[in-house]
Amino acid sequence: MNLREYVTLAPYTTFGIGGPARWFAEARTEEDVVEAAAFAREHDLPVFALGGGSNVLASDEGYPGLVLRIVLDGIDEEPQGFRRVFRVAAGVDWDTLVTHTVNEHCAGIECMASIRGTTGGTTVKNVGA
Repeated sequence: MNLREYVTLAPYTTFGIGGPARWFAEARTEEDVVEAAAFAREHDLPVFALGGGSNVLASDEGYPGLVLRIVLDGIDEEPQGFRRVFRVAAGVDWDTLVTHTVNEHCAGIECMASIRGTTGGTTVKNVGA
């Protein structure tokens, strides 16, 4: 985990707004997530999980805790009879997932193309809308 102090959040949001996070880390592995959570717990810090930054307005005053940017990667497929189950890491770009499933000739998700964000947050905030 690459832990940094006072990282400006504006470049990590689609609105381009936001002051510094007191602590900032990018989780590229599940172990990074565990390590970041342990750091936050040890220092009694609030944690904000950040994906693609869509629909996120960060205060110009910044964030007093740890911003954990989730950038996990990977799409795994598992055949189940005539169906396939896709297991997708929380940091995968949503439109990349949609394109992947369409390229694999799977139907049902293509109507959700061009929605900004990453898996893990998009399905709760944007797609759920």
